Amino acid sequence: MENHERDLRDMNQKRRAESKKGPIMPVLVVGVVLGIVVALGVGIYIGREGGGPDPEAPGGSGAGASAGAQAGGLSPADVAKAKNVPEILEDPTGDYQLVAVVEGGEQNRKLTQNLQVVGAQRQRLLALAQQYERLPAEAEAQRELLGMEVNGLRQTLEKNLAFMAKSYGYSLRMNYRLVPHAATMLLVENGADGTASTTVAHEFKDSKSYENFQALREEFLIQSVAEAKQHAGGGSEGPAVEGGEPGTIADRSVADDGSAAPAFEPSAELKAMAGDLKTLYNYDSAKTYQINLEKTALYARQGTQ
Repeated sequence: MENHERDLRDMNQKRRAESKKGPIMPVLVVGVVLGIVVALGVGIYIGREGGGPDPEAPGGSGAGASAGAQAGGLSPADVAKAKNVPEILEDPTGDYQLVAVVEGGEQNRKLTQNLQVVGAQRQRLLALAQQYERLPAEAEAQRELLGMEVNGLRQTLEKNLAFMAKSYGYSLRMNYRLVPHAATMLLVENGADGTASTTVAHEFKDSKSYENFQALREEFLIQSVAEAKQHAGGGSEGPAVEGGEPGTIADRSVADDGSAAPAFEPSAELKAMAGDLKTLYNYDSAKTYQINLEKTALYARQGTQ
């Protein structure tokens, strides 16, 4: 299995080089200075304006579910050794330093939720500040009300950012990447009564396996859309990718209008990729899946304002 996966990765890299495509980034980008992007195969951000970080998130209640350089005086090297993850995440544009390791499905769900809340609050604050600046000076009542809302949201955001800094070493001055080291992919199916149920489709035991899956899946989706458009004579029909909650991936073979996509004979290359996805990861693009992160490593580097 490992040899097959390694050969598959080499083959995919060669295909991408020949086609002059840009490199596929397999790790998850979770914070980019001005906002949050949670990407699990599908690049989607879902934010909420209200609320704040969960006080029972890792590090917030002393549950010990996360370990970071901010906690217990541990250095990044100490955390990396204790949790068996790399201390440095190498990147051509600048390396990332380990800041925290989060373990447990519920703790990782809370981390994602907290990142969303902080990102949405910052976006809302920027929008309100711009709205305030556009108000004419004579609109004193409106400016006063909006100013109170801006100040209230700013205070809430500052409080939440303090919590995130203490819990995860999170700062708006930094860029972040979240690397999964253990995850479970669940097949989601609806029963006759409409009730959804899940079964384990595949378990990712390390970051490399997860990265390989995401790279192959993305290449398969790109190739599927390209062949569907070619079959339709340049139209937009083809498999569309739908996103669910953060930490999920959902695929549907549908046209843009939501109807079933027209059938076409896939190429041998596309069939081979579909076969590899099925053999290596028990993944079928016509079905719906949910990925639960169970162990992640959070890395950071200095951002630019």
